[in-house]
Amino acid sequence: MLWLFQSINSFLPFSETGVVFFWAAISGLLSMVVYGRWSPQSKLNELIAELQESQMQLQQFEGNEFAEMWPLLKRNLGLSMKRVGLSLGPSLMAGLPLILFMICIDFDIKSSNAADAYFQTGTVSSLTSDQNITAIEPNEPNQTQIKDDYLGFGPSWMRSWIFVFMFISASSALAYRQIRGFI
Repeated sequence: MLWLFQSINSFLPFSETGVVFFWAAISGLLSMVVYGRWSPQSKLNELIAELQESQMQLQQFEGNEFAEMWPLLKRNLGLSMKRVGLSLGPSLMAGLPLILFMICIDFDIKSSNAADAYFQTGTVSSLTSDQNITAIEPNEPNQTQIKDDYLGFGPSWMRSWIFVFMFISASSALAYRQIRGFI
């Protein structure tokens, strides 16, 4: 999977930040496609209608004894738990594309940063044929610039690729959800 991810990245005409945006949008869309495919939308719609009716009855309750209100509370809680039960599995499955793409992006970023760290050189001296290379030393840690600023603005906690990825994937998933009308 990683080789496919890296080969697609090589054809993308984006900067490193653009690549994170691209894969985040794709993962958000795929998450909602997975959720829409595996969630029982018709059952959820029926259940939400029942739940709204139960909540209206609870709001309109005018009794003064808790024992009189208990059946309404029990029904409301039961319907809420049934809704959680119907949507939990599909919701967990919808997280799989996010996890997969986050692993691929993290691997790609770390491998490109490691390559930059080990192959940056200040000066190159030529070797003659009678000299042997005994060791290759990486640059000092303070000389290596690992990119951790994917936005260029805002506080430091929101400049990382993870924040950018999560924000864009959530935005694209919510946009797709709004268009398709998922619950």
